[in-house]
Amino acid sequence: MKNILQLVVILGLAFILTGCPPKETAPPSAEETAPPSAEDKKASMTLDDLDEDEKLSDAQRLEDEKAKKAAEQRKKLIKELAVKDLAEKKELLVKKEKVEEAKAELKEEISKVLKKRAEKKAKRLFPVLVTKTEKILCLMIFETETRICNLVF
Repeated sequence: MKNILQLVVILGLAFILTGCPPKETAPPSAEETAPPSAEDKKASMTLDDLDEDEKLSDAQRLEDEKAKKAAEQRKKLIKELAVKDLAEKKELLVKKEKVEEAKAELKEEISKVLKKRAEKKAKRLFPVLVTKTEKILCLMIFETETRICNLVF
């Protein structure tokens, strides 16, 4: 049984490794070996064929020059637009920094105002507070964003 299994494996590997037999190729036909006709030659040009063609006419040269000038103008315009775009981006970054600074200052001012309001409210509601603990609890009730070390006792 073992021998049969080994034989099947060996034959299977031999079949897989050798692959399919190559296809038979027919010799090229007369149409394929014939030189290309003049029409085919014009349809498929190579760099060598460019030298053989006749010179460009004046109208074609003018058209080519106009196309080159238009392309150069587009390139210049794109460069100018890129420079303007970069300048605008720099201005916007400066403005953005100023806005961020203003936001930070406004946030600080708001927290100061809220702290003062909470302290005034605490003094008005509880005029006589005996201990620091009572003062801290009072300020915590009004939810101020102050630290205990900043409290005025």
